[in-house]
Amino acid sequence: MIIFFIMFIFGCCMGSFISLSLERYYTTDSILTPRSYCLSCHKILPFWQLIPLLSYLLLKGRCFYCKKKFNSSNFYIELLTGTLFVLLSYMILSKPSNLPIISLLFFSFWLTFFDLYFFIVEPTLLLISTILSLIFQLYFNGFHSIHLTDFFLLFIFFYLYYQYYPNNIGLGDIKLLLSWALILSNYLLLMTILLAAALAIMTFYLLPNFKPCHGLPFVPFLFVSLLINYSLL
Repeated sequence: MIIFFIMFIFGCCMGSFISLSLERYYTTDSILTPRSYCLSCHKILPFWQLIPLLSYLLLKGRCFYCKKKFNSSNFYIELLTGTLFVLLSYMILSKPSNLPIISLLFFSFWLTFFDLYFFIVEPTLLLISTILSLIFQLYFNGFHSIHLTDFFLLFIFFYLYYQYYPNNIGLGDIKLLLSWALILSNYLLLMTILLAAALAIMTFYLLPNFKPCHGLPFVPFLFVSLLINYSLL
């Protein structure tokens, strides 16, 4: 049990970093500098105000200096990331060769928030996800496990589809699915796409107020679908 508690704490810290990456993308600041600061009064936040989950609760969601409310989504991102790390650590402990798909799950979780906030599939994160997943796949399963044929077939399919229906799916979503095609089996990839599409359609019709002007973010549905399908295998 102690390992899961440690992974939860580590996941919450990673969730804090995810929130920072979203904030810095919005402000166009570097992800490394300056130190974390309040977006309202611009005061530098000391360490004790940056402890994942606890600082938000102790400060009641407000800046210690100007008393302006922090974005509550940061708290939930930290909590969700901590919970995800517990689940992913269980998958790794049960089968270390799960690491390639666990890498895809973690980075698609991260990309989910970029898609929700900015309607993009952040290209640097996608590249890192693809490279790491391929390295893990080669290490644990060998070169024969890289599905190059599936990749090229899916590339041709999306190329033709995009020529006729360019507004039905984003290029970022296509790039994400192509990177997944290198790692996932035919069955898992197909079931992931189908379930994601079904979830997106259900959301579109069951939540009529959730209709962003830029279209429906698809990465969140892909992440949830992959998590469900892989957990059921």
